Amino acid sequence: MEDVLWALQSDANNQHIPTELDWRALAVELASREAPVVGYDQFDARWKDPVEGEILKKYVQRYDGHGIVLKTDADTGEMGDGEQKGPDLVANMAKSATKKAFA
Repeated sequence: MEDVLWALQSDANNQHIPTELDWRALAVELASREAPVVGYDQFDARWKDPVEGEILKKYVQRYDGHGIVLKTDADTGEMGDGEQKGPDLVANMAKSATKKAFA
């Protein structure tokens, strides 16, 4: 899972956007990269684990019943002009991941 979170975080940082993934989009990303799929309950247990939680906290800013928000450079407010932002890019990433998963 950590490798997938790192890859998603890197993609978001390269495009200077905050990244929010709902649980379904995260499941698609995990499955497309052959990582075990986790839902809220599994993620919550891993987050609360003293060792694994520290690893997840490197990549995830927060999570709730809707999904996760990755820590990115965009959190610092460093966003350039004319770059694709927020929900449009996240939606495009989710569509791309879905196509890969069902291809």
